[in-house]
Amino acid sequence: MSKLKILRKLLKGNLGLMTFTSGLWNFAGQMVWPFMSLYYISLGASYFELGLISSLWSISRLFPLIIGGYLTDKFGRRKIVIYLSFILSIINIFYALAPNWIFLIPVILIDGFASGLREPAFMAIIADSINAKFRALGFAIWDFGPSLFGVFSPYIAGMLIDKIGLNYFMKIAFIIVFIFSFMACLMRLFFLKETLKISSITSSKFSIKQIVISNITFISTTRKEILLFLFSSALASLIYGAAEPFFVVYAVYDVIRISASNWGLITMLRSALRLIFTPIIAYISDKIGRIKLLIFSLIISSISIVFFIFSISIIHVAISISLYSIFTNAIYILMVALLTDLIKQECRGRAVAIRCILSEILMMIGSLTAGYTYENVSKTFPFIMSSLTLIIVAFLVTISIIRIRRE
Repeated sequence: MSKLKILRKLLKGNLGLMTFTSGLWNFAGQMVWPFMSLYYISLGASYFELGLISSLWSISRLFPLIIGGYLTDKFGRRKIVIYLSFILSIINIFYALAPNWIFLIPVILIDGFASGLREPAFMAIIADSINAKFRALGFAIWDFGPSLFGVFSPYIAGMLIDKIGLNYFMKIAFIIVFIFSFMACLMRLFFLKETLKISSITSSKFSIKQIVISNITFISTTRKEILLFLFSSALASLIYGAAEPFFVVYAVYDVIRISASNWGLITMLRSALRLIFTPIIAYISDKIGRIKLLIFSLIISSISIVFFIFSISIIHVAISISLYSIFTNAIYILMVALLTDLIKQECRGRAVAIRCILSEILMMIGSLTAGYTYENVSKTFPFIMSSLTLIIVAFLVTISIIRIRRE
């Protein structure tokens, strides 16, 4: 089968639809997401409160992830994805109306709850829609496609922020995010198809007891080596709570002091490089194996964070952030592909939920620790912690895979 035919086959149906609709969402979202930390600060948040905001979002996702994983495997994926996508779209209006960061606390909690409830179904419907023979390439396309839509958005946003001011621009941009995301929701409503067989969808009543028993059963019947790998993939997420919120603050406000437009340019560059390297990563993983590339990506990501700390110019920041983006993206693709290989279809919703719960707990710990230490101890501490975490993950992944291969 030619590469073009493989690509057409992968993009046919749900994967193509989800890629396109997430691309629309991403086009608008990339105008606000790279500058969220600065927006919170403009609304009066301190550095510690910035970490607190991230942790509140993570906390609000914990319980719905448990429910979402159960509902996904019991009642299907489609309705959960569609209804909660509409909620997440409408929430952008409240981000635009915020007079201060305290106003956003309930908004952030609802945002986290809805995204947590949706995530297992969201990832399960994508995993179900990818042919097992082309799984790494399929996940690469899923990561590649939406990013393509938002390549130029951060740079455009950065230039506008420098001209009209951060706070005013962000409020307008959130309305734009709402419009594009609502369009994406409508397309999902009309065209998204269920992937879980109707015969396997039970009509049993919702029960918290059933949810707890179902998750305990999954954990107790899954091999310890796979659970270790599951934990390792979740631990890698700590960097998104510890390092990610402070990259822009460290680079624009506090230490390196580049302009908002330059940060937008760097964000555009990292997105463009992700687009270039994502299919290359997928191709290499099929040639040399996913594990080797995963370990390499973890190590390079760790080194890139250290390089960022010592950056003194826009060139240094661009190189370090680009390396970080390319290889953390590789980590995500390879982890998801490996977990999909290891977990049976009927258990994927719960597996995604458990991984996400662990990720949110670790991100919450990372956010609170990073917020406190960035403000009171050292502005480099969150980055050092993140770098060391990735090295630990590389060690744990190596151990888990060696044990899996022995049996």
